[in-house]
Amino acid sequence: MASETDSAATDARRVEALAQTRQWVERAIVGLGLCPFAGPVLAAGRLRIVMAPGAGAENWLQTVAEQARALIMAAPAELETTLVVLPDPALAFEDFNDLLDPIEDLLASMALDDDIQIAVFHPQFRFAGTPDDDVQNCVHRAPWPTLHLLRRESLDIAPQRVSEIIERNERRLQELGINGWQALFDDR
Repeated sequence: MASETDSAATDARRVEALAQTRQWVERAIVGLGLCPFAGPVLAAGRLRIVMAPGAGAENWLQTVAEQARALIMAAPAELETTLVVLPDPALAFEDFNDLLDPIEDLLASMALDDDIQIAVFHPQFRFAGTPDDDVQNCVHRAPWPTLHLLRRESLDIAPQRVSEIIERNERRLQELGINGWQALFDDR
C-alpha cells in the first residue's frame, strides 16, 4: 500500500510540476514577452514539456539524450523546442549548474552540439554578482529546475536583435519588480 501511495504522490507532483511549468511559459515567457519567439511556438503546439523520470544526474542525462534525439528527428513545423523539467525541487542551483558540462559533453558525443543549445532555468537562478532578490534573475527563473533544448537554427537572429530583447526584458522586469513577478503566480 505504501508504494501505491508513494506512486500516487509522485504522479501528483509530476502533474503539478508540468502544469506549473506550462503556466510559467504562458504567463512569464509569453505573457511578458520575455522571448518574442515563444508565443507562436506555444500557440502552434510545437513546444514539448516533459518531466525527467526519477532522480539523479544519470536519469536526467538519459532524458536529455532521448529528447535531443526526438527534437532533431522531428520536423521543426511539428516540434520546435523542448523543456525537460527535473523532478527534484530541492536541487540546489549550484548543483544544477554542475549538470551543464556533462550535458554539453553528452550532446557532443551524440554529434548534436552544433544542432542543439541548452538554456537553463531554475527557481533560484542568480546571475553572478547579483543579489538573490534582483528582479533581473527572474529572466531565468522557472518553478522547477528546467533544461531548455533549442534548435540552433532557430536562434539565428542578428546580434542587434538579441541586444534589443535583453534590454527590453531588463526594462520590463524593472517595471514589474520582484513583487509583480511573484504576483504572476499568486494562484498556485
